[in-house]
Amino acid sequence: MGVICEMFYSQELVSAEFEYRRNRFVAIVEINGNSIEAHIPTTSRMKELLYPRAKVYLSYNPGINRSTQYDLKAVVYNEILVSIDSGVPNKILRNALENHCIAKLADWSLDKCEVTYGKSRLDFRLINGEKIMYIEAKSVTLVNDCIALFPDAPTSRGTRHLYELIDAVKNGSQATVIFIIQREDAVYFSPNKITDRLFADTLKQAYQAGVEILPLKCRVTTRSINIIGEVPVNW
Repeated sequence: MGVICEMFYSQELVSAEFEYRRNRFVAIVEINGNSIEAHIPTTSRMKELLYPRAKVYLSYNPGINRSTQYDLKAVVYNEILVSIDSGVPNKILRNALENHCIAKLADWSLDKCEVTYGKSRLDFRLINGEKIMYIEAKSVTLVNDCIALFPDAPTSRGTRHLYELIDAVKNGSQATVIFIIQREDAVYFSPNKITDRLFADTLKQAYQAGVEILPLKCRVTTRSINIIGEVPVNW
């Protein structure tokens, strides 16, 4: 697959070895023979990725108000890099929308980010003439037997977002949920029924109500993350 949209990191990532997860947001990693703390920029569990002696990649990001000097950005799994930064999908998707890189959305223009709808804040609003589209982006890091799965933990917030998108369609707008798969080994996407049956059922309900489902997978390097193509939904 060719590159649809490319986003470069501000610096090349440095390698380290994962030791253990102190809590949801702090990992202990070994770099240059020293054990240090690194911020984990996601709340996902990722037990299949973050295990002792796993090779990880960090960005150096010191700051006065930070308790750590590094962010844990990616991990090697089966010889590929998996981005674990939950902030990346919105950044690369915004870039893709602003530059009309996604074929299915090429006729739409980005109107607003972080837009309030109902009781939620959705990620993007697009316009095409008088038409409006709401978009919610979700970060995917879990792949099992070539199937990308979301969520990897129960998400009542994610389910609420789907209901808002359904309501938007009922009120005459268009709506899309985009799953940014932060790794390149996915062949299909499926809602994770075992982990969160309500989210899976609501996603199917949203699809039947007219909400578009768009899973996009990425290729990750130590310099960039690139959207490389759409994968089909396997219900």
